[in-house]
Amino acid sequence: MPNLVSYIEIIVACFMGSYRILYGMEKIFAIFICALVLCGCSVGDSRPDSRRKVAVQTYSLHKYTLEEALEILAPMGIDGVECYPEQVLSKSMPEVRITPKMTKEQRNYLKSLFKKHNLKMASYGVCFGHNESGIREICEFAKDFGCGSVITEDREDLFPLWEKYADKYGLTVSIHHHKKDSRNRYYDADYMREKLNGYKHIKGNPDIGHLSLSGIEPMYYLKVLSGRIGSLHFKDQPEFGNPNGRCVPLGDGVLGNKSMLEELDRQGYSGYYVVEYEEDVPSLIEDIEKCVLFLRQN
Repeated sequence: MPNLVSYIEIIVACFMGSYRILYGMEKIFAIFICALVLCGCSVGDSRPDSRRKVAVQTYSLHKYTLEEALEILAPMGIDGVECYPEQVLSKSMPEVRITPKMTKEQRNYLKSLFKKHNLKMASYGVCFGHNESGIREICEFAKDFGCGSVITEDREDLFPLWEKYADKYGLTVSIHHHKKDSRNRYYDADYMREKLNGYKHIKGNPDIGHLSLSGIEPMYYLKVLSGRIGSLHFKDQPEFGNPNGRCVPLGDGVLGNKSMLEELDRQGYSGYYVVEYEEDVPSLIEDIEKCVLFLRQN
């Protein structure tokens, strides 16, 4: 018969065995929880707020120099900016504008500002080449800054030249439009769809605000140009079709921004969502930030 010591050894052995089983289960449970958390993070990375490329058209801050604008915009967590021609570079260089005429030293200064703020020139425009040398100069300028997109409202007869140099410099050229009182018909989606046929590098640049001001449903424009949208100016307004309408933060108006995002997602649009806030109000910077946040969250 086992003595008392043997009984004690048996009890201890059983206890330790149970402990090891429980400890092993704890480890398995802990690993399972970690896996769930990691999977959750992976799912989170695929949400719209992580895949949308958000930029701000610096005309929104046209009362500031570009250097000041970058200081303001960088904390908003945007991916880049759309620079417009003629904005003053810096208070220290009030004569220097953001054009292809910038010298190498001036360009290097601008590049240092982008590097400082971890931003890039996502696109450049709205610009006019007017002729072959002007178009070539703009495309070279965009390429120098690693900018993949040029926004223009040049004449239709210049499209072949834009195509030629866009192909040479690896760019997308997006055709901008204003309201119905423009000197062109680029606000007409069906007309634009026809004019874009045959071009690989030339696409549309829908401006949601100008469409609304003209009484044109932005969703119609987006659907007609499905697959041919290179960039867009994303806006919202408190009412549709008012020619004197004003900007409000995305989602605060009636233009249906969420539905537009769903449509663009359906199309597989992968370009920049460019916030252009054309409203000089005391809350300007706060309103731009709200627009960026809307694009991150929807």
